[in-house]
Amino acid sequence: LTAGLAHGLDLRLNTVVRRIRHGADSVEVETGQGVFNADAAIITLPLGVLKAGMVTFDPPLPADKQDAIRRLGMGLLNKVWLRFPSAFWAAPGWIERAVQPSAWAEFYATPLPDPTLIAFTCGRHARETEALSNEQIVNLAVAGLRAGFGTIVPDPVEAHVTRWQSDPFCRGAYSFLPAGASPADRKRLAAPVHRLYFAGEACHLDFPSTVHGAYQTGRAAARAVGASLR
Repeated sequence: LTAGLAHGLDLRLNTVVRRIRHGADSVEVETGQGVFNADAAIITLPLGVLKAGMVTFDPPLPADKQDAIRRLGMGLLNKVWLRFPSAFWAAPGWIERAVQPSAWAEFYATPLPDPTLIAFTCGRHARETEALSNEQIVNLAVAGLRAGFGTIVPDPVEAHVTRWQSDPFCRGAYSFLPAGASPADRKRLAAPVHRLYFAGEACHLDFPSTVHGAYQTGRAAARAVGASLR
């Protein structure tokens, strides 16, 4: 999907943004690989990155947008992809077992040709496990499976672990509304500032916390940029 969407675009990798200067008719983006100038920019920084203040806006973002960034929450949900030599589950779909530890009790059996399960962990437990090695995390997830299925669970032949909180370019998995926040904060976050247009899952009123929500806000921002430059 990402390769298809990126086809034909001029992408600059390993180009970390440090400062964004913006005014009524131009944008200047300062990065570790030089300065880029444009008539407008679409800002898709994850909410966790905005909350951490990793990118400086000059002038600062309006107070109402800063307040929205502060009020909105950035949640954490990590996944462990486990590919097995053979399937020991009945069919693709959700697998939920009342097991201990309950932190490893939710799995999804994918419809992939190779027998693959996804283990989920969230919140405090996800934050704690990010400090462990991949091997330790995989062992814990497999132990959760064996607590529900017994000894029929073999060792996985391949595994992939996410660490969204530790990723400096994410700082979490997706946004949520904690106490004190409201959908209006998402609208404030999405509002343009000068020639800056904002997009991302945290900006979507109807489909936050989703890939399709992020995609739709990106398209909406692109249309707004096109209209502003006519």
